[in-house]
Amino acid sequence: MKTLLTIALFLLTLRTTQAQTLAGLPVDSTTKKITYIGVVPVANATKEELYARAQEWVAKSFKDLTPVSNQVANLIVVKPQIRSSWGITTKIEDVVGFALTITVKDGRYRYELTNVVCEVPATAINGRINPAQTVSYEDIFTNRAGYDKRGQPQPFLLDRMTSVNSSLRQVIFSLQQAEKSTTKDW
Repeated sequence: MKTLLTIALFLLTLRTTQAQTLAGLPVDSTTKKITYIGVVPVANATKEELYARAQEWVAKSFKDLTPVSNQVANLIVVKPQIRSSWGITTKIEDVVGFALTITVKDGRYRYELTNVVCEVPATAINGRINPAQTVSYEDIFTNRAGYDKRGQPQPFLLDRMTSVNSSLRQVIFSLQQAEKSTTKDW
């Protein structure tokens, strides 16, 4: 009986862990939203330097996009879109929208990337027009149609999850490279 209880608790913990990572995508335990958060130390960098680097990175990375900036609060918020290709036999390109908040302090900065959505364009199929829509990836990735009878993600869904995760991690990596740079040419 003790062994059965131990196995049941293990399986319950495993299920909870899966819900908190959603196939490698980090999920906030409170909001249940895909959320990437990090605090990154940058030795000998002032908050003014980190703020300027972040502003320059946003301007170079997301052209034609005006961030919400507040230097007094040491805060930058931007809502960009990137492209993410996925597909096993046919490549499909998602337009991925998200909110990125960067907060700076002397010697470190914090990023929070959340509100990850797929911008679905309007389509016309068999004379029927489907309007453009914004769908959260949490809804896409938890839709039962994407899973087999054992609850495992179908290969196409796993590929899409991996692609979105990789694309968002590239954004974070790019920010990290920019923030640690000490030259103007980054």
